[in-house]
Amino acid sequence: MTERRSEADSEPVSQPATQKLNARSPRGLVVMCVLALLVGGIGGLGAWGFRMLIGFFHNLFFLGKLQFAYDANLHTIPSPWGVGVIIVPVIGALIVTWLVKSFAPEAKGHGVPEVMDAIYYNGGNIRPIVAVVKSLASAICIGSGGSVGREGPIVQIGSAFGSTLGQIIQLPARQRITLVAAGSAAGIAATFNAPLGGIVFAIELLLVSVNVRNLLPVAIATVTATYIGQAMLGTKPAFNVPPLQVNHFELGSPWPVVVIHSVRNCDGPGRGGFRGWRLLDRRSFRITHKERIPTSFRRDVDRGNYELSDDPI
Repeated sequence: MTERRSEADSEPVSQPATQKLNARSPRGLVVMCVLALLVGGIGGLGAWGFRMLIGFFHNLFFLGKLQFAYDANLHTIPSPWGVGVIIVPVIGALIVTWLVKSFAPEAKGHGVPEVMDAIYYNGGNIRPIVAVVKSLASAICIGSGGSVGREGPIVQIGSAFGSTLGQIIQLPARQRITLVAAGSAAGIAATFNAPLGGIVFAIELLLVSVNVRNLLPVAIATVTATYIGQAMLGTKPAFNVPPLQVNHFELGSPWPVVVIHSVRNCDGPGRGGFRGWRLLDRRSFRITHKERIPTSFRRDVDRGNYELSDDPI
């Protein structure tokens, strides 16, 4: 039995087991950067396709036209349906409900919580069908006048791209999660023309830890998606924000301010009348410890239960 056991131990590991072991081994940083470049390209094209789908369904539902051109910053011309236009959001909601319930129940909701759930409880695994169903359902919902936006859908669409690529190459969970975060950041960067916003979003919500090995792929995917998004959608901002205007005011007389502060500092007739006349005293602008501390806590201090320090916090 000893000889048999030694012979069994000396036998090499079977080829399928070796391939499975090598498939789950972590990839190097260079490989992850190349994969992030691919995720960024897919994310940029996906964001462009998502914007085109929104324009297509918007023109179809409200104008009855088969065209993709649509500017969200401009008002739509009056619909030829007249009063019947109020039925358009209802039709869109029915179609979205059927799509989500029939093909991908995890595509429901905002999108970001579902991605976070997949990262922390499912090892970053997201079904590829989620990207397709989420794209169609969200485009129909937004195009038909639903009260939703592009952020949540594009996050789930981009993360599904990254997760699918990680599953095809059979990456370990932590590197698959990095591609999920890279896909989400790429989607946000491309659809909103906001590369820094995409990186910060991935760091704050999706990355489990922040280091060079996962931050560099996210940055590469974001820059790639931004370049493709600007090439396909233009370099103008996603929203028209007017410049900040500051109104200039002049104080003609200081006496209204004195009266207002006098009334505000009124203690009442029983406690000495107005304290506002102490405004000319420098001591009235000081804030002592007893004025900052609640009465209950100050009572404990007086009893010796706590000690106060004059050092600034």
